[in-house]
Amino acid sequence: MLNIMRTKALLLFLIILPIIATSQNAIISGKVIDYRTFQPMTFTHVYFDSTYQSIADDEGKFEIDLPKVILKDTLKIRFIGYFDLNIINLPASPDSIDLGIIPIFEYFPGYDMTHLDCANDDYECREKERKYIEKEKKRIEDYFNKQNTYIENFDFRFQNKTFKIDSKTGCIDLGKRN
Repeated sequence: MLNIMRTKALLLFLIILPIIATSQNAIISGKVIDYRTFQPMTFTHVYFDSTYQSIADDEGKFEIDLPKVILKDTLKIRFIGYFDLNIINLPASPDSIDLGIIPIFEYFPGYDMTHLDCANDDYECREKERKYIEKEKKRIEDYFNKQNTYIENFDFRFQNKTFKIDSKTGCIDLGKRN
């Protein structure tokens, strides 16, 4: 009699397990676009860790199926030459979270490959090179300051609420409404 009850309990557990397992998962989705051109960012890497990740398709869309417990982690959005975004404090209650349109910002000023081949005793050339390097550093600093202003002034919309991007950490904190 005890074995029959154990068998029935095990069978019931095996029937209910898939229901429990699927209710513990969530699907994160969204669309990554370039901030200026509004073009989809194909091949953008969107991930929590090496296990839960996705690459944006031709339309910039991604989808990640993951256990809800992972939502406590940081969702990272990366594309070479662009500002790294981190989304924190994702809601843990819905089974499906659509982040909507996620802008990413170009963050690569390009570097001038000019090289002055100055002899050690050519002080005029060395001075020209020093001024050129200072000018290039200023150009790059101005570029990053301008991009950071775009980033800080952008309003990210999620679930009819507005959020800011912290340009120092790259975070959009969905637990902190602006």
